[in-house]
Amino acid sequence: MNNTTFASTVLAVAATLGLRANNIQVTNTTLVDNTGSTVKVQFDISWENSWRGGGVNNWDAAWVFVKYRQGQGTWQHVYVNSSGHSVPVGSLIEPGLLTPAAAHNASTNPVVGVFLRRDAEGNGTFAANGVQLVWDYSGPGISFNDISQVQVLAIEMVYVTEGAYMLGSAGTEDNHFKTGSTNAPTQLPPKVP
Repeated sequence: MNNTTFASTVLAVAATLGLRANNIQVTNTTLVDNTGSTVKVQFDISWENSWRGGGVNNWDAAWVFVKYRQGQGTWQHVYVNSSGHSVPVGSLIEPGLLTPAAAHNASTNPVVGVFLRRDAEGNGTFAANGVQLVWDYSGPGISFNDISQVQVLAIEMVYVTEGAYMLGSAGTEDNHFKTGSTNAPTQLPPKVP
């Protein structure tokens, strides 16, 4: 299945199920501060209904990753640096490794994206303007002049602490989780490290 067919299928399923996104948007993507081997991928990001705190030890975040292509070639994944990124006040960024439990290694365990979230309690629309991710494009032997397009993509995520937890509301609202024919929430097993 090609990417266009896959994307169309996902959108059709989402529309059928009545899924409600929180309007995550990435705008103003540009490349700045090219050094000849690294460049900063700069963008603005926002989403509605963001939250952190309120008596719970979890929060929402955006999983942010970058794609590029040379000429009209296929889209390739960008591995960003493990440090040196810039975010505005009120934001926190955490690199996401290919294998989270292992140490960072640019070749064998690269940073495949970042989690971006609030750095303090709050809720409502979250916006971070001028976010900058450092990309060492020379590592895989790419010439800056050959980069024709860059896209920053984002998916809203929720951090859930380790341990047993309940999933679902036990309600009857649309799209609720349930076990079998009952409306009881589903208890998931604890995450094994």
